[in-house]
Amino acid sequence: MNTDLRTFRLVCPPKDVEAVEELLRAQGFEFRPEPFYSMARILEKEPFPLGESVAARFGRIYIQDRSSMLPPLMLAPEKGEVVLDMCAAPGSKTGLLARLVGRDGFVLASEPSSDRLALLRQTFARYRL
Repeated sequence: MNTDLRTFRLVCPPKDVEAVEELLRAQGFEFRPEPFYSMARILEKEPFPLGESVAARFGRIYIQDRSSMLPPLMLAPEKGEVVLDMCAAPGSKTGLLARLVGRDGFVLASEPSSDRLALLRQTFARYRL
């Protein structure tokens, strides 16, 4: 696996994926699908920091390493299941788990570090988790 690859997840509703991708392309970003997850993309051209893009500022994408996406995908919880995330901050895996279990599921996010708990809360607020 090439560790230099930058990846991100689309955290928008599926109906908005095309619009978010068009918005990123309009800002000069180029990307391709990540083969192991339909809502992930591999960044190929980054004209300025992805975190400063309109899509990132409005919480429509989440910059996340491939290695951080894999544990929730390997766990493969089904819609409606209950999942425990023991060290949840900053929230990238927790957010993906929430998407996988859906609205009828439940993810209990635990974070023992008070400093990191604040970061987890910020992530949840920004991405409406």
